[in-house]
This record gives sequence, structure tokens and C-alpha cells, in this order.
Amino acid sequence: MDEQHQHHTPRSGVIAGVASAAGVLIVLVVALLLRFEVQLTVPVYGLLLLTLLGILAARPLRRLDSRRAWTIGALGAALLSASQLLLLAAGGSSAGVLTALRDHQGLAALSLAGYPLLYVAQTILLRQRVKEMPSSSWFDGVHCSAVLTAVSCALLLQPVRAATGLETLGLVLLLGRPALDLLLFSVALAVCTILGWRSERAVVLLAPAFGLLLVGDVLRVLWVCGVLASPAWGIAVDVAVLAAVALLTAAAWARGPISTGHVAIAWSSIISPLAMLLISAALLGIDHHHRLPTPTTELALLGLVGVGVKVTLVFREVLSLTGSRDLALTDELTGLPNRRALASALARATSDPRPSSLLIFDLDHFKDVNDSYGHAYGDDLLREVADRVRQVLPAQGLLARLGGDEFAVLLPGSDLAHAERVAANVLAGLAQPLRLHSVAMMIRASIGVSSWPFAAPGVPSAPDASAAPDGPGSEQQDACGELLRRADAAMYIAKRTGGGTARYDDSADRDTRIRRVLARELQAGTGAGQLEAHYQPQVDVRTGQVTGMEALVRWRHPQHGLLAPAAFLDLAEENGFMAEITTEVLHQAAVDAVTWHRQGWPLRISVNLATSCLLNPDLPPLIHEVVNSTGLDPALLVLEITETTLMQDPQRSRETIQELLELGVSVSIDDYGTGYSSLAYLKDLPAAELKLDRAFTQHLGHDPRVAAIIKSTTDLAHSLGLRMLVEGVEDAATLSHLAELGVDETQGYHHARPMPAADVAAWLARHILKDATTLRSRTE
Repeated sequence: MDEQHQHHTPRSGVIAGVASAAGVLIVLVVALLLRFEVQLTVPVYGLLLLTLLGILAARPLRRLDSRRAWTIGALGAALLSASQLLLLAAGGSSAGVLTALRDHQGLAALSLAGYPLLYVAQTILLRQRVKEMPSSSWFDGVHCSAVLTAVSCALLLQPVRAATGLETLGLVLLLGRPALDLLLFSVALAVCTILGWRSERAVVLLAPAFGLLLVGDVLRVLWVCGVLASPAWGIAVDVAVLAAVALLTAAAWARGPISTGHVAIAWSSIISPLAMLLISAALLGIDHHHRLPTPTTELALLGLVGVGVKVTLVFREVLSLTGSRDLALTDELTGLPNRRALASALARATSDPRPSSLLIFDLDHFKDVNDSYGHAYGDDLLREVADRVRQVLPAQGLLARLGGDEFAVLLPGSDLAHAERVAANVLAGLAQPLRLHSVAMMIRASIGVSSWPFAAPGVPSAPDASAAPDGPGSEQQDACGELLRRADAAMYIAKRTGGGTARYDDSADRDTRIRRVLARELQAGTGAGQLEAHYQPQVDVRTGQVTGMEALVRWRHPQHGLLAPAAFLDLAEENGFMAEITTEVLHQAAVDAVTWHRQGWPLRISVNLATSCLLNPDLPPLIHEVVNSTGLDPALLVLEITETTLMQDPQRSRETIQELLELGVSVSIDDYGTGYSSLAYLKDLPAAELKLDRAFTQHLGHDPRVAAIIKSTTDLAHSLGLRMLVEGVEDAATLSHLAELGVDETQGYHHARPMPAADVAAWLARHILKDATTLRSRTE
């Protein structure tokens, strides 16, 4: 379980509060003791210390978060406290500490054993909170403590020896504690500086805890040397240890989320080794002329060795960081700068007063290359593209790979005219014949060009103002993003016009953005009941009876009103949610057809299928679900499919249609004569109906060739057993002419415009007899 996401129970807060209260109580006790110079007995002191240590030791047993750190910290605090308590017991009181130090130096050494554990616990807590901390930083503590101890020995060893009469080991033990306290205190202060003084209490409380240890041990040195003569100062030293342990306990049990910060390698990384180098060298120089106490020289030499180790670690980290930075800014496949590197370059370019231009291009039909030859071949092709484009770029040009088959070229100091010449060179370089792995290929690309500064007023601005960042640098970020967006928009303009190069065009881009917004609204409206099925009758030419209805989708837009299919269906196809629209229309049409059937009108219901729907393997299960859930007779459902749709993937189309026919529905070939007409697929495709496009009926009255086409197509349909239906009948003369040509059924404004489902029954009752009577009178 992640230590940073542990749940802190309310009991933790209670215990932290008890420890904090104990610390406050100890401070009050020491104040009273100093005021009245009352001796603190060893049993009382031991009871207080053991109580706090027990609470601290319970922390890793009761809570899982940071368990390892607080286990080590509790052990270090126990060694420190045990040494303090045993020295008190050996000396009889605070006043006997000096005697205990002379006679029981092992007890003093026990306290020094606790410092490495406290330092390790502190570094574990620090590692959890400070991200990407250089590993050499952990060495600073050990290195600095050795040098600071050397300084303490050089300055204080002789005076303290003269004042106390202690031998060298006793002096090192006495003076080593303040140096180690300073190390712990400095690390705690550094952590608070990085994370902030208002960060979690577990971190903030460590600084005063180690600060109290430092104050207590400095007072101990001064008191033992006789600088502070009052016995109360000895008590103050003992109580400082108690208060420090209380604060450690409060920190261990403190509640709250873990705060995090970040430290990177900077020039400050060499300040510490430089200072230690100067101090160690100075000590050795002084020792050369005036003999310093024995530990000083050894510790100074150790400090010099530490400088070498520190420099080696920093050098290794710098090399690693440089390599990581290069990897972070480089595309692994091509070795080109990546999107992150381009973003940095764009930031520099948009802050430069000179103009700059940006090209974005991708390869036309690259997906077909991957599908046909495999991704390994596609990767090699991308490397070849990178090499070719590099060769034709000017010296200041930056080529970057954005991802997939998309590349960008930044041209600092170039205007649009120069950028378009570079784009022409890129296209020419890519158009050179290519043979890769024995496969001959032509590379074609579409390039979009945009330039900075923007010519249009009111730019830069984010496409969505609510999403624009605030604060310093946001305007430059907007400019970079807008420059990228414009080049990308221009690239898609180039694609729509057949490839090549296209300059950013604000009006075309504005239309694109409007369409993008409309597409989002359509997707939201599909599931919000905004789509409606309107119906246009299909009428038998001979009898005048209504035989079916074609479902035509409409979008009731909240602001734009009722929109025809031409306004939004291509958006649905482009954005991949045509299936949702088809599902909605199928359900509505099936429910309405069942309703009319119950009212006495067993009409066929025709629904159009887009290419993506026919090729979707989920279509047969969808039709099965619609028929079963609505109770529609599958024989009444006609699925209209265009010739173009059939030709996209003839094999899959035939397989899907066969599955649909097995469900009992029928198929109509829609818009016949306008696509890739082929008699071969009519022979193989078990359709029930041919539907002639309205393009023929518009010229029927004045072009005999159109009449001949309709007549021959009708005869063909009848010979294949198909029903012939003609769209676009807008007047009685056209209807009469079609009847003479043998057409079976017609559809168009002459019969009725598309109408909502609620109006169909009334229209049937009001007009069907009139149409039948009129048709019979004209055909007699």
C-alpha cells in the first residue's frame, strides 16, 4: 500500500495532541525548575522520558504510513535518551554529568550511535516528500558533520580539555553532539524551506525538536566547562532532551496529507563541497604551522576525501541529467527533436521580434503503408522522410516529429513567402522515387503553413477562452498553441484540396471551428432527444396507395431550429458517431411503424444506412434488437444502401447484407445511377428494390434520353425481380410520365413533404383517396 495515501485515524490526532501537551508541560516545568533551582530527580526524569519514548515507539505499530522511517527514528531517539538517562543515573544528578563522562565514556558513545539512525529516518521522510532529490545530497550530511567536528576540535578541544580535564575521547563525545545536532537541525530547516513552513506538521515539528537538542547540547558544553555556573542549567539540558523527544513524538503522530516539493541540480550543489574544501584546507594549513589536536587533522583529511567523493557524485548526476534531458527532447524513432523540444523553440520564436513561420505536414495515406507492409516498414519510411527533409531545410530550420507520421518545421526569421518556398522544397525532396526493402513507393505529403506574428486582430487567443491559462507566460503559451493550431488547420485544408501546400486561411478556419462546435453539439444532442424522424410517403403508381414511408432524420437544434440531414450527417460521419444516429432513427422508425400498423396502416418503413454502418459488424445484432424490442414485422423494414457504400468493400457488404436478409428484412439500392453502377453486383446482390435518384426525374419532361434510361432501368429491375422506385416526383406531369414508363412506386413533394410522425396518420386519412382518384383519372 502506498505510504503517501494512508488514512489517518482520529486517534492519531489525539495522541499527537497528548504529545504536544506533554511538550508544553515540560517547558512549564523547566521554567519553574530554573526559577526555584529545584533538582530534577532521576526517577521522575526517567518516568517522563520513558513515557514519551513509549508513545513514540507505538507510532510504527499503530500506523502503516512512513512506518520504516519512524521505526528507525524511535530507535535513534531511544539510544539518545538511554545515554542521557544512564549518565544521569551514573552521576546521581545533573551536577554529576562531568564525572560520569570521565568514568563512563561508553555511555556517552551510546548517544552518538543514535544520531546516524535519526539522520537515516530524516532522510527517508525527506525522500518521500522531495521529488528528484540528487543522490549526492544525502552525502552532504555525513561530509559536513565530519568537517564541522574538525572545526569544533580545532577551536574548542584545548579550552574544553583545560576546563574539564577530559581525555580526547571524552572531549570528542562531548563536542560531537552539538555538531551532529546542527546537522539534523540544518536538514530539518532545509526541508521546511523546500516544502514551506505551512506544510504538514510532521515535517515542521522536526526543526524545533532538533533545535532543542542543539540548544541543550551547547548548554551542556558551556555548563560542563563552567561558563554557566548555576545547577539549573544542568536541569535545562536534561529538560531540553525531554522537550525534543516530546516534539519528535508529536511529529510522528501528526495528521495530514504528505507535502511534496522539488529540488533540481543547480550551481548551489557545489557550494557545500567548496566550503568544506576551503575549511579542510585551512585546518591542514594551520596544522602545518601550529600543531592542532589529533582528531582535527584526521577529520580534515576525511573532509578533503569527502570533497572528491561529492564532486564525483555531482559530475555523474550532471551527466545523467544531460542524457535524460536529451532523451526527453528527442524522438526515439527518428532522432529528431520531439514535441517538447518544438514547444521550447516556439516559445523562443514567439518572444523574438523577428517573424517566424511554422510548417506542419504529414504523409498522405500513411495508414495504408502500415496496413500493407507492416509497422516496421512504416518506421523505416518515417526515418527516410526525416533524412530527406533534413537535407532540404535551411540552416536555421528546426525539424521535429510530433508523433505518428506528423512532422513540423520551425523557421525562425522567415516570412510566409520564404516558408512556402521551403515547403515546396520539402515536397520536391519527398517526391523523389523511393525504393525501400525492394518496394517502390512515392511519398506524398500535405503541408500547412502559418506565421508569427499573426496578421488577424485579437490574436493570440485560446480557442476556448475559459480554458486559457492565467498568470505570467500565459500569453506566450497561447501564441505557441495558436501557431501550432493554425498550421495544423492549414494542413487539413491542403488535404481537402488534394495535398500539397496550403497557407492558413482565417475564413476557412472559422468555418472549421464552427463545424467542430456543431459536431460536439450534435454528439450531445444525439443522446438528449434532439433527433427526430420525419417521414415521406412512397406511393404505388398504378393504385395510388401508400405502400411505405422513408424515415429521414432531422435535428432540432436548441438555437438553430430544425436542421436537414445535409447540415449535419457529414459531421457525424467525420467524427465517428453515425452509428449512434442510425440507432436512434431505427428505433424511432420501428416504433412509429408499429403504431401505424395498429391503426390499420401496415406500411413498409425505409431507413438509410451510411457506409460506416454497413461495414460495422454490430449492425445485424442491432437490427435484431430493434425488431425484437419494438415488435416490428421484419418484412416491413427496408434498409437503403447506396451504390457507393456497396463499392467501399463489396465482399464485407455482401456478407453483412446476407446476415440482414436472414433476419427477414429487405434491402434497397438507393441513389441508383449516380455512383459506381455495376450490373455485376446487381446479379449477386439479393436486393428487393432499385431506387432511382432524383437527378433523372428533374430532366424527364424535356430530355428523351432520360426517359430511355428510366425505361431501360425499370425493365432491368423487373427482369431481376426488383421493385422500381423513383425519387424526386414534384408534379403530376412527372408522375404520369413515370407511370407510362412502367415505374412501380414514386416518392417526392408531389405526394407530400417529409412530416413528423404525429402528422402521418392524419395525412394518410386526408390524402390517400384523393391521390388514388387523381392517378386513376390520368391513366385512363
